[in-house]
Amino acid sequence: TPREAARLVSLLTVQEDPAVGGGGHEAWCDVHTLLARGSGMREELALLLCSLLLGFGLDAHVCIGRDEVCGQAWVMTRSARRHPTFWDALTGLRYGRGAEVLPLEECPYRTVGCVFNHRVICANLQADDTLHGSKFDLEDYSHWHVLDANEELASLDTTLPTPIRPSQLNTHQEEERIEAELRQLLAGHRERALAGEPSGNNCNWDSTLCRLLMPALSAYECEACTGVAPGNTEFQQAIKRAVPTGHTFKGFPRQFNHRSATLMAHTLLREPVVTDILSTVGQAVKFAVRVKVFAYPEDLCSVWVMLAVKFKGVEGASS
Repeated sequence: TPREAARLVSLLTVQEDPAVGGGGHEAWCDVHTLLARGSGMREELALLLCSLLLGFGLDAHVCIGRDEVCGQAWVMTRSARRHPTFWDALTGLRYGRGAEVLPLEECPYRTVGCVFNHRVICANLQADDTLHGSKFDLEDYSHWHVLDANEELASLDTTLPTPIRPSQLNTHQEEERIEAELRQLLAGHRERALAGEPSGNNCNWDSTLCRLLMPALSAYECEACTGVAPGNTEFQQAIKRAVPTGHTFKGFPRQFNHRSATLMAHTLLREPVVTDILSTVGQAVKFAVRVKVFAYPEDLCSVWVMLAVKFKGVEGASS
């Protein structure tokens, strides 16, 4: 779907680049090169997203403009009534009108100088070039100047389509591997952090609690694609049934674009919530870690990790 395409692009690594309009030294790579290296500048990611949305039959254009700090590039799609929706290629977030998108007031872009796709290049002629002040009726030549670039644009039609490779990743195998490595790394941190603790410093893993975390991870990725997180009610009900009266449950989710358990552990251990969870002391302390790998084309993946603990607190002890 178009939203899954936006999610795919957002998983690519973003390269820092000079401000848009950097002169003769600025060059944008084609789609094949972008996918081959798995990373790109914001302009290249916007080009890829626009290309994918055009393939879904949408009226899509790349926008070049600015935010509060520097030059930016993003994608615009238009409805039949010419109402714009702005897509952030770096995050997959969408801004516009309606209940399914974020409000325009939250859009980070401030001004727009030109828009283009494979058919047309339009320069903004409006006195108010802010995103909120501009009208995106590109067919109104008093608002937009269509540049004479027909020959240059026509030459792009000779470019062969770039095939996108489907994922070959065994997600279940990767989930088991990452979970096993994370358990070892996180247990090692707890052992060192609570050395000499009278109540013990072992990590007792609860397989049932681990299993119950999976629906939440699936919901997080669904929300990243569609803006809707289904099943929250059922997840809350399951957790309440698994946590006895008088016990406490804590959980912390985190998303990664790679599959290195070592790097994940380093990132997690910089989070105060994670170190707080791993330092938990009390009665019947049980830990859980669950990993869910979502595979995308071109060897890209979204990996969700949740660390959780349930315990009965000890009077006078902090956790």
